[in-house]
Amino acid sequence: MDIDYEQVLEDEIENLVAETERRIREETPDLLEEELEERIEDEFEGWERRSEGNEEIQSIVDRLHALEIVIPVAEIQSVNIFDETIYATVSREGGGNE
Repeated sequence: MDIDYEQVLEDEIENLVAETERRIREETPDLLEEELEERIEDEFEGWERRSEGNEEIQSIVDRLHALEIVIPVAEIQSVNIFDETIYATVSREGGGNE
């Protein structure tokens, strides 16, 4: 696995926040930083509920729900219950990251 999906999601959220900040600044350029932050927070309160009317938010929600991990059956060598302790030991011995 070489895709950090958590980072992908964080990037999507950061992009949405940046776009929201840009739009708010265009609409009201005189806002103080605290007021801007408050407006951004207001925009995102209850975002799932409001996503029905907001195409940008709905698009991100749809993409988040669509994320899946797919492993071709031919590439599966074995299946076992994941043990975090063994994984940590093997990772350290192999020089990998946990």
